[in-house]
Amino acid sequence: GLVREGHLQPGDRVFVGGAGGAVGSAALQIAVAMEAIVAVSASPEDERWCRSLGASLVVDYHDANYQEQVARHLGPVDIWWDTSGNLDLAAVVPLMNRGGRILLTAGMEHILELPAGEFYTRDISLRGFSISNASVDDLAAAAHAMNHLMREGRLRGRGAATYRLSEVRQAYEDLASGLLRGRIVIIA
Repeated sequence: GLVREGHLQPGDRVFVGGAGGAVGSAALQIAVAMEAIVAVSASPEDERWCRSLGASLVVDYHDANYQEQVARHLGPVDIWWDTSGNLDLAAVVPLMNRGGRILLTAGMEHILELPAGEFYTRDISLRGFSISNASVDDLAAAAHAMNHLMREGRLRGRGAATYRLSEVRQAYEDLASGLLRGRIVIIA
């Protein structure tokens, strides 16, 4: 998304919403690997994780004015990608750089109000995309790039816990409790 739809370049100022989740944390790491300046929103529990991945600013998405904190930190934003589905275009568009790109990948039921004048007079684009619509060539290129970043240690996932197959019930209970953050691995 960041490369194909957002046309990410080194030095871009990027915001990633929902950076504590799987998609958001991958987007954060890819942007950092491509030498962008990255601010993110996440829950307070995910702040340390996001900072360890290279976020220069982590704001609590519960804060009603988190967009203002992002603007003070980044200045005009080149790419805004809220992976959580809580995109507020009226609050975001004034923060965007001329030619900025807003990526839309979540919030299927969300109705957005478009501040049309600010959009077209500043050449801002809104790009919706779904990985399931990507071509085989695009998927292969993305897999190659991600594998490269993983080999270099610049792209990692968060493992929460490992359980034996006989402990599946406990794994489910621990996950349902909300106490675990990250992936659960079940081994035989």
